[in-house]
Amino acid sequence: MVVLAGHVAWAGRPAVFGRLDAVVPGNLVTIRLTDGTTLRYTVYATRSYLKRALGAEALAPAGTAELRLITCTGRIGADGLHVANLVVFAAREGS
Repeated sequence: MVVLAGHVAWAGRPAVFGRLDAVVPGNLVTIRLTDGTTLRYTVYATRSYLKRALGAEALAPAGTAELRLITCTGRIGADGLHVANLVVFAAREGS
């Protein structure tokens, strides 16, 4: 399994996962490795978890070649941080 986590915003501007909330099942995610290899994943679900509840379901190995994209989401708490994480679940093509 591949897990990539990134900011939704940084210094008041959209960051690498600034539009992750627009991803829907059926979307294609392509990752290009430094050796030029391209990995293709098809999104099959998106879920939101309170940060204190993010765990086994979102991060546990799925038994197949899978991808998880994770960023923050939801309202801003008293500490100035998002209270939840958005997780995108995707399966590698050809797996």
